[in-house]
Amino acid sequence: MKLLRGTKEKKIRSLGLLIFCQFLLLLCIPMQAEAGKYAEEDRYYTMQYKMTENVDGYTKMTIDPDKKQLVVDTCRINCKAVGIQYRKGISGEEKKLDVVGKVDGDNYTFEIPLDSWEDGDYIIIVWYVHNGSDYCNFFSGLHMVIEDGESFFPKDTAYKMGEKQLNVLKKVNEQSMLSDTSYLGSSEAEMKAKADSIVAGCTNDYQKCEALYQWVMDHVTYTFNTENEAVDVFKTGKGVCFGYANLFTAMLRLEGIPAATITGGTYMYDYFDKELDDYYAGGDMSPHAWTVCYFDGVWHYCDATWDDGIGGRDRYWFDLSMERMSQDRGQLKLYHTFVLGDYVYSYDQARLSVSSYTGDDTTITLPTEFLGEKINSTGWKGFCGNQFTDDNNTNIEKVIIPRSTDFIYLGTCSFNNYPKLQAIVVPDTIKQVEDGVLLGCGSQLTVYCTPDSAMEKYAKEHNLNYVLYQDNCEVIYASVVDGNDSYDAWVSDGSLSGTEGQGRRIAKLKINGLYNDGIKMRAYIGQKWTQWQNGGEIAGEGKDIEAIQLDLYGDLEENYDVYYRTHNRHKGWLGWTKNQGMSGTFGIEGAIEGIEIKLIPKGTTVAGITDDTTAAYFGVAPTAIPTPTNTPIPTPTNIPAPTNTPVPTVTSTPMPTSTLIPTNTPMPSNTPVPSNTPVPSNTPVPSNTPIPSNTPVPSNTPVPSNTPVPSNTPVPSNTPMPSNTPEPTSTPSPSDTPEPTSTSSPSNTPEPTKQPEKLQVLNLKLSHTSKKVHVGNKVTMKAAGKGGQGTLKYQFSYKYAGKTVVLSDFSTKSSAVFRPKKSGTYTLYVKVKDESGQLAVKTIKSYKVLKKYTIDTLTVSGKNKKLQIKIGTVGAEGTVKYKYVVKYNGEVVKKNTFSTKKAYTVKVKKKGTYTVTVYAKDTASNVVKKKTVKCKIK
Repeated sequence: MKLLRGTKEKKIRSLGLLIFCQFLLLLCIPMQAEAGKYAEEDRYYTMQYKMTENVDGYTKMTIDPDKKQLVVDTCRINCKAVGIQYRKGISGEEKKLDVVGKVDGDNYTFEIPLDSWEDGDYIIIVWYVHNGSDYCNFFSGLHMVIEDGESFFPKDTAYKMGEKQLNVLKKVNEQSMLSDTSYLGSSEAEMKAKADSIVAGCTNDYQKCEALYQWVMDHVTYTFNTENEAVDVFKTGKGVCFGYANLFTAMLRLEGIPAATITGGTYMYDYFDKELDDYYAGGDMSPHAWTVCYFDGVWHYCDATWDDGIGGRDRYWFDLSMERMSQDRGQLKLYHTFVLGDYVYSYDQARLSVSSYTGDDTTITLPTEFLGEKINSTGWKGFCGNQFTDDNNTNIEKVIIPRSTDFIYLGTCSFNNYPKLQAIVVPDTIKQVEDGVLLGCGSQLTVYCTPDSAMEKYAKEHNLNYVLYQDNCEVIYASVVDGNDSYDAWVSDGSLSGTEGQGRRIAKLKINGLYNDGIKMRAYIGQKWTQWQNGGEIAGEGKDIEAIQLDLYGDLEENYDVYYRTHNRHKGWLGWTKNQGMSGTFGIEGAIEGIEIKLIPKGTTVAGITDDTTAAYFGVAPTAIPTPTNTPIPTPTNIPAPTNTPVPTVTSTPMPTSTLIPTNTPMPSNTPVPSNTPVPSNTPVPSNTPIPSNTPVPSNTPVPSNTPVPSNTPVPSNTPMPSNTPEPTSTPSPSDTPEPTSTSSPSNTPEPTKQPEKLQVLNLKLSHTSKKVHVGNKVTMKAAGKGGQGTLKYQFSYKYAGKTVVLSDFSTKSSAVFRPKKSGTYTLYVKVKDESGQLAVKTIKSYKVLKKYTIDTLTVSGKNKKLQIKIGTVGAEGTVKYKYVVKYNGEVVKKNTFSTKKAYTVKVKKKGTYTVTVYAKDTASNVVKKKTVKCKIK
């Protein structure tokens, strides 16, 4: 936080107040000291801090691990002596080394021996003396660890927050940061003109950043109680740290340099939240804001506020690495969102969040990853219907949060005011639910959660309708028992719904796929089957539910079998059956009293559950079990066949084999007989065929019974039928019979229903068809469906190592992105369904994914002020080029352009620790990877 401009006395008082607040804060933050907690790569040996503007220069603190000394380099600051105060742990006794070093000529470096200090965590405070006993603090609460006798500054929570944030930044398309300038409004042109004038003459992005950075410091005065959006700060020249960062970010974007504002806080040590199993620092810090920008292939951190606080003399806080920036601040929120498909993502509260949904589906399953990074939460006010109406789909009816050990947090008001939201499924992996998550969603909402979970607690506290389900179940069901007014509680995973041995029947039954709407059902009521329903409810409507059939579709069908059994008042529990099997009774006035349903993964068995179809029902069941569709099935009847029914003329049309025409049928006279038209005699008429009513039946006409006749097959009318006509052979099926010509339709005969065209997947194409697809490559899957009824919806998925992963659930979008995370063999799927429930599938099998293109080896050795760099890669396509960047204390001392050379020698001027970062660019896929190592020059 920048100090207020003014007199020297005001600045010292402000500095003292800030230090005092930070010091009190540190007393409240729990510390963890664990032996062996910090690996070598999680340690710092050098820390640097810039002084306030009344001090010329900066102070550097270094640990010399060989000499076991804490080295303080005051860099010629205006002081007489340096002192140390320290405390071991939170409650440890404070100790003060009044004066550990006096300025002597050109000696401004002081060494504090640490060999007598015990292992543990320490808070170090450094003081300097500039007038007699006038002490002024310039290091506040620095965290130092001594472990097994070795001293270092640890990479604590701040570093891990920054590292996670940087992982997100490195994977996004930098150009996405340049697309949104709507927040600048009518001032965009004015700001762009100003930015252009500032960078005039600059030859690269580094110089542009530097020029804009200096202009922001010259233009802005740190002022409280002001508007801090970029446009406001540009016009007024006033703002706090958030204003400095926003203005610098906006002007960088206007010059084509990707940038974003970061808010967080300055602190030295925070804590690990054991309950959330995550690093957390919400609010326990002094708030601050700064900027991250991208040039020369690297993300750079800049803090114009702090540099302006010391007069902006040498831009100390410009172009720093994430490692350096994380030494004194936590990086909580990234003020930029990222769009991928129908979802918007953000980095908020040290967590990667899914913030909103912009698609058209009414049922959504939230993603658990963004470009390979794990999603941790829903964003604060992310899906808030009343705040993001223009961007979010407020027609959402069902939200499914998948079970993921990383997805642990529901942010404040994240599903606020969704007027049509009827259901939200929340697994037990959600450990924290903030207030207002479901505020204003209405009484129609039901929350599905697990027992003793954070969501159950939230639902009780806020009087929400909720249903408990067992962990990892896929289907839940409930029933209304005869005599009750409402449904019993939802049950799952083979539990009993209904009664057992009480002589009562199930009057209503409802079944839902919890995570996937993938279950369908129908019931036998009143000697007929109901229509198939995709989930929903079946009611007996005053009659007994005698039998039931269940089946699966979609993702559930591919991965599970549905087993079920029923309890009958006469027979008790019947045997288990599965997947369209009949369970219940037929013709003995039985009723279902209870039911148990269980989903079992394909290829597995469960003790006590077997597929015993013969024991699953009792009585004489219907002989035909139609295929599950949403089309009504005709009821079997035995209506006598009519004679003298007007029949259209048929020319050269063979009739079905073994079809006889009844004898003694009166023939019309004076009617020409068609030639070459064999018509079999003695044609039996089938049963089970709906016959038009209101047709006169002549006397003395024998009517064959129980003889099947093809339905919807026209019979010739007014045509004399010769007797003794030979029977045709090889009779084609009715579907292959030519339509009669010039024939009027019979009266009172229903027109045949036009069947929908068969649904099929025409193709499944991939954007990356090379046999050398690598882990991390983006592959776009695109499909095209044909036929069916109504609107077609597509689901894309893949199978790897026996596990199926849905990339994009059923929606009208006909493409999806597949980005493999592991090498091996994949099977890619697209499923297409229409509005009638038809489903078609197409697959691409044995799709090979090779190991990720990476830097395999990177060795850096140092001797005689030279760095020897050697590089190697694996999984490359085409020519590989390399680039390195060498930094010392956060500053670039050497870098090259991309070259095919794999070995470099770099001469350095100073002793100390150097950081070498290497990039490798594969010309075939243009993928750039990065690896960093450290090397000490003694």
